[in-house]
Amino acid sequence: MITRLIIADDHPVIRAGLRAILERQGQYRIAAEVDSPESLAFALERTPADLLITDFAMPSTVSPDGHAMLSMIRRRYPALPIALFTMFNNIPSLRMAMQIGVRAIIDKAAPMDRIPEALREVSAGTTYISQTLRRSMHADMPGLPTAGAALSPKEMEVIRLYISGYSVTQIAAKLGRTISTISRQRTMGMEKLGLRTDAELFAYAYEHGLAPAPRLPMATAVAHLQLPAHVHVENVTFCSACELNLDV
Repeated sequence: MITRLIIADDHPVIRAGLRAILERQGQYRIAAEVDSPESLAFALERTPADLLITDFAMPSTVSPDGHAMLSMIRRRYPALPIALFTMFNNIPSLRMAMQIGVRAIIDKAAPMDRIPEALREVSAGTTYISQTLRRSMHADMPGLPTAGAALSPKEMEVIRLYISGYSVTQIAAKLGRTISTISRQRTMGMEKLGLRTDAELFAYAYEHGLAPAPRLPMATAVAHLQLPAHVHVENVTFCSACELNLDV
């Protein structure tokens, strides 16, 4: 039986690598490739899929990513299995993703030949967590990463977006909340973490995995390709930059 997949990642190299590995298995058909939360929403509406493999963080000024994106997908498509393929390694946040309904968490730092195994587990109705994260995800022992554990889901999402470079105003527009609400959630989150300045927040976030470190090598590697931010779904192309549907 052929499994129809949607791949969501903002890096063309990652999408190409996933496609190459999965198509070699002979049991997967890539129904759509997308590079942003809004193009993912478009693809999910337009094409049937049996499984979604998506990054956690896909920058966008239009739609939220992270937990808000995963929650939206779970509400609209409750039967769709989701595999998270990510460099994001904050354990409380990943546990929260599992509570939302993610079936697999695949570490991008792990060997890519493990991906078919992970997707087989998901298709079989079980869960999969990469070996690099498994002990921390399941164990309850002193010394395991707990950064962000005291934050509420909304505070964690605001902090993650803020240290990713979004302003308070942009976060408010992205999450559909008021500026005062976002400002309050950022302040409360910082107070819970014992942080007073933005500099302390950025240092703490990267040190404890509340957000992935900047991925400059990959960005540099693909910059010369100058690929358009398009999603291809069957015979339709959607441009996430201009929000137009282009028949091909």
